[in-house]
Amino acid sequence: MTPYLPLNHLDQHGRVKPHALLWLIILLLLRPYLVLVLSLSTFGQDSSALLALFYPNNHDFYLALVLALPAWFAASIVSFREGLAKAGHRWVFFWLKPIILLGLTLDVASHIAMAVQQHWRFNWSTALSFVFAGMAASYCMKSRLFSAFVEDWSQPTEAEQDTSTSVEKTD
Repeated sequence: MTPYLPLNHLDQHGRVKPHALLWLIILLLLRPYLVLVLSLSTFGQDSSALLALFYPNNHDFYLALVLALPAWFAASIVSFREGLAKAGHRWVFFWLKPIILLGLTLDVASHIAMAVQQHWRFNWSTALSFVFAGMAASYCMKSRLFSAFVEDWSQPTEAEQDTSTSVEKTD
């Protein structure tokens, strides 16, 4: 059952749409892949210079790529939500919030490790990462719209329930 929300939060079928902040959180967690794509798209210049700007140590970059995998899973769940729902894989929506929180936790842990390597010297990118991760975790934990999105997509629609009960009656 779709919770009562304004129409701008619903799609054409009456299901809750993912909020723009959810997409921003996923993009925040996919930072290493965005940096990789940007560095590879600089054809005429040295692509390693851009990577070195964001990740001076190659090990940190490769670790960040691995730690961003939960964000890929979250992006896949949100992007392919209609296909997953039609295929009956609604259980994955219950895991969306823990996957995003795991990604945020891993991101903060990796930035703490980088701060330890830098002997806790102030760095704007690390500081902003902590602030944005805290704001994103707060959104995931307290947002009624995000909870409504997860709840709505994890339950079958009324039309799907009607067809399943009519199939059971014919058996």
